Amino acid sequence: MARLCGILTAEAGFKTGRGVTVKISQGCIVLMADCNEVQELREQLYQAKQGIKDVLV
Repeated sequence: MARLCGILTAEAGFKTGRGVTVKISQGCIVLMADCNEVQELREQLYQAKQGIKDVLV
């Protein structure tokens, strides 16, 4: 997992703790802040994975 920090990330619309989608094409890296729906899905996936870990332990 990579972490970005600094004033420029906030100015570019990236909120602290918000997920991003990374696309690489023709030598360029494009970072896109996740919309609310994608962020909610990521959180649901994380919770599901934690539940599975609890069952397996």
